[in-house]
Amino acid sequence: MSIKGVGIDIHSPRINGDLGIFRRDLDYYAECGFDYVEIPVHGVDGIIAGRLNERRVREVREILAGYGFRYTVHSPDPLNLFDVEHLAWHKEVFRSSIAFAQEIGAETVVYHAGRVDAHHEKPALGLDELKTVERDALQEMVELAVAARVTIGVENGGQDSYSGVIAELVAQVRAIAHPVVGITLDFGHAFLTAQQHSFDYLSAVRMAAPYIVHLHVHDNCGRTVGLPSGVPYIFSVPFGIGDLHMPPGWGSIPYEQIFSALCIPPSVFLMELSPRYADVFPEALAEARRLASLVGG
Repeated sequence: MSIKGVGIDIHSPRINGDLGIFRRDLDYYAECGFDYVEIPVHGVDGIIAGRLNERRVREVREILAGYGFRYTVHSPDPLNLFDVEHLAWHKEVFRSSIAFAQEIGAETVVYHAGRVDAHHEKPALGLDELKTVERDALQEMVELAVAARVTIGVENGGQDSYSGVIAELVAQVRAIAHPVVGITLDFGHAFLTAQQHSFDYLSAVRMAAPYIVHLHVHDNCGRTVGLPSGVPYIFSVPFGIGDLHMPPGWGSIPYEQIFSALCIPPSVFLMELSPRYADVFPEALAEARRLASLVGG
């Protein structure tokens, strides 16, 4: 079977650097029976000013040694290889994210694909030039990733990223052309951007399949109409709007249809769920295992 195991993410805003909460969440995940846990390097304060926070890394490593999980790592969300002005900082954080993964024995580092912040000035470089900058930077990370025995999973994003169109992310990964750089396919993000960019969702998933190294699985309703700015999550759910990170089966993503026809390289089935659903994590895990059993290799 091409699914190496089923995992759950540590929710970085929830733990917010508190290793006591981190440990309690790990205890609960062990009780539930997850195989993998995705560690956000920023959530545990693993990097400060681009460098590994050695003391904190040691503490995290000591905590993780008490569990039987396997691990993946999520790099800081603002890491953006399109930010040419501060590119040296972003590369530094990327290198340290890979080093953190090596320290804890993780298999994959997730990186959000390059994006242009609509709230800042229009970048001096065009999109094709920015993609070249990103490719060159990722090529620089390849040697580190090989040495650390980790893969880099470039994750598809939202409307602010070229990767919102899955075909463009596939083209970028193909152009990098190295086996340690693949796609972290976020099914929830793709379901939303399929509506925004009017592409066929199932066809896009099939196109990405040969390049997938990691899965991010969560559910939403595919509704992208905006609510007023600042509306809390608890009010988005009744309208079914946005990136809701619900358990599989709670929204509209056709997971049965997707996974029964999906053939991918060996990957982790990693659920990214809002902590508000923690009471149903055992139920979500059972459903994830059922869906994972449908996946071919």
